[in-house]
Amino acid sequence: MILSLAPLLWTLVGVIFMFVSTDKIGILLDSLSSFLLIFLSASLIALLLTRFYSGKLKRIMEEPAEISDTAAKQTQDISKETQATRLDKSANELTAKINGSQQLGIEPNETGDHKLEVLIADDNAINRLLLQKQLEPYDLLVTETRDGNEAHDALLNKRFDLVLLDLKMPGYNGHDLIKIIRAPRSLNLDTPVVAITAHAQKEQLSGIIAEGFDECLIKPVLREHLDETLSLWLPMSQASDKKRVYAGQLLARTHNDRNLAATLLTKLCEELPQLSAQASNLFKMNDFDEAHNSIHKLHGSVSFCGLTNFQAVARQIENGLLTQNYASINTDFQQLNTLIQQLLDIKQEMLNIINGEESQ
Repeated sequence: MILSLAPLLWTLVGVIFMFVSTDKIGILLDSLSSFLLIFLSASLIALLLTRFYSGKLKRIMEEPAEISDTAAKQTQDISKETQATRLDKSANELTAKINGSQQLGIEPNETGDHKLEVLIADDNAINRLLLQKQLEPYDLLVTETRDGNEAHDALLNKRFDLVLLDLKMPGYNGHDLIKIIRAPRSLNLDTPVVAITAHAQKEQLSGIIAEGFDECLIKPVLREHLDETLSLWLPMSQASDKKRVYAGQLLARTHNDRNLAATLLTKLCEELPQLSAQASNLFKMNDFDEAHNSIHKLHGSVSFCGLTNFQAVARQIENGLLTQNYASINTDFQQLNTLIQQLLDIKQEMLNIINGEESQ
């Protein structure tokens, strides 16, 4: 402001000086050129000073913002790098443990020779106690972990038959752990994992399943919901029970709608052989992308219907195609086709159970 008034003040001083130093009015006309020169000189000086100091002030004001932005970006990059490194490290640890997994874990079987093992991962003691009490009638071996880090260590060292995983925990949260669980060659890669959350809208449930979870339960977990989940995702105990277990899974999925369950079974028996043969042929033709698309569709069908042993094999084939680990895929297809044939063999008996016509 002061700099902008400098030309006017300078000119005023010049005028006063001229009138004080001379009493001749005529000289005023002769001196107009001098006044103009004084005014222009002062204006030029003021303009230069204004541009110099305003530019310097602008740099001073902008410098902290630039530093702040740079620091924020560096902090964000470090945070992303830390999280990615942590997940990669965990996945590598799981892969390193795989050679000793036969001793550390319990292999699934259908003979009933061992108790099924369930992991509860929740940082809320009340929630853990409630789940444990609800599981007591099933005569299961239950492992409880109080946060994500304890859950991570448990999953690293033992294979479970079912995992109940809280989404929000200190340390590793549920979203972190499901990535580690579903990593190729993970010890619990094929283990059914149920997400437990206090807040989930209907549209969010599909996103949770897409992450790799098999089911989602909303807190507080009701007994009937847990019973339904266990009937769907715990491995069956005996091979002779397959028809009853499969039928029960279809009825549970359809909320005991017998007509719908029978329709799903019929469609499964038509669709699964076609999709398996299609995926297998595409694999043999080295068309791995289309083979993955076919097996992914099959995986979705058996997952929706709760056929957990089908789901485990389909997921293994999917992961092999995604990671280009093709060594065991032909064997996996043979296992899948065996399961499909067994399903076809007991189809009529399952329909009888679904329709309530089972012979006593």
